[in-house]
Amino acid sequence: MPRPISLLAMIFWSSCGPAPAPAPVVANVASEPTARSGVVVDTSGPLGVLALPAAAARRDDGPYWTAITTDAAAVVPAPAPLVPGQTYIALPAGGEPAVELTAGEPRSIAYGCEDNHTDMVPLDGAAVPAGLVWVLPRPVPAGWTPAARPLRLDLDSAGQRRWSAGDLEINLTRIDDQHAEFRIQVGAATVHDERVEAYFMEGATLKPLDLTDGATPGIPVPEAVFGFGPGGPLLVVVDRSGFEGVGFQTLFIGDRGPAREIAALGLGVYYCAF
Repeated sequence: MPRPISLLAMIFWSSCGPAPAPAPVVANVASEPTARSGVVVDTSGPLGVLALPAAAARRDDGPYWTAITTDAAAVVPAPAPLVPGQTYIALPAGGEPAVELTAGEPRSIAYGCEDNHTDMVPLDGAAVPAGLVWVLPRPVPAGWTPAARPLRLDLDSAGQRRWSAGDLEINLTRIDDQHAEFRIQVGAATVHDERVEAYFMEGATLKPLDLTDGATPGIPVPEAVFGFGPGGPLLVVVDRSGFEGVGFQTLFIGDRGPAREIAALGLGVYYCAF
């Protein structure tokens, strides 16, 4: 769900440098079925990729990280495990119907501020909505019925934001002027609990953290939720964009234990370079 970019973030993104490194990777472990999900997911195997939406022109209601091009419906930063000429299933994060997209050869696409270009794999086909896309091979593994679980913003205040998708609840709660708590729960179980810190440009005038300001470096925002079946397991995609680039972290929530990062389903790309 798109959020406006804060002025502070815009200042930072005008500097050059790589996208921020994601949080430390936790070893991937296979998920075993239980009565709740009944779906087996080997998280060490292929799980598809995340793609950015593409559009011919920037939309006021769309995310700033949309790729602007007339030659693709979505793009994936290169290199990517996609075969040119092969058609894939693409699931929009908003829960819209799946579409088929065909991968092309990697090429340089204008992306970010100024005249920055980035190598991307274009995905051609029907237009996708303004949001992240989960791209999977056809056919999907036996037993999977993948689908998006649209996030609903239930509370949006300076001190707390809350999202939900079925029995999944995500809370971002302000602790003080620079810190917040980021918590993910499934039912009564807490699967992720993290203290996060807002980053500020050296010499900038500090101001109290306001969670409604928009994209603030250091403060995560959930962007999408996908499920492998009606009862799970789940993927929660978190926007962790920083000063120089766009970055998304994907957390796997199985039937037991804490959420685990799936590094192969992350996405990082420059937004500005000079």
